[in-house]
Amino acid sequence: MRTIFSLIAILIIANGFSQNNSLPFLDSNEISNRFNSEVLLKYNIDFPIYRVYEFSDIKGTHELVLTENPNGDKSNDSIKAFCFLVKNEEKTLEWKLTDFIVHPKESPAEKSI
Repeated sequence: MRTIFSLIAILIIANGFSQNNSLPFLDSNEISNRFNSEVLLKYNIDFPIYRVYEFSDIKGTHELVLTENPNGDKSNDSIKAFCFLVKNEEKTLEWKLTDFIVHPKESPAEKSI
């Protein structure tokens, strides 16, 4: 009985210290306002924006932009992610990530990223 009580207590305490996974993302109007054609051209954001997350840390406020290249049949053959540091409404690119699938002729098992 004591072991069960201890296990339940540990689970309750661990749950209390767990991180919150719900990071809000920007809606389509906010994305259009913050990432107009000038910003898209400046940072070579050539895929449609899938989602933008805003978060803060000791450096300041960041915007994580996730883009994907649609294949047409609800699949994507490549993605790009951009992380911007935002100060006084000015964006500075901190890093960029690109990933893609191997061409279907070379690897027929991989159809979407």
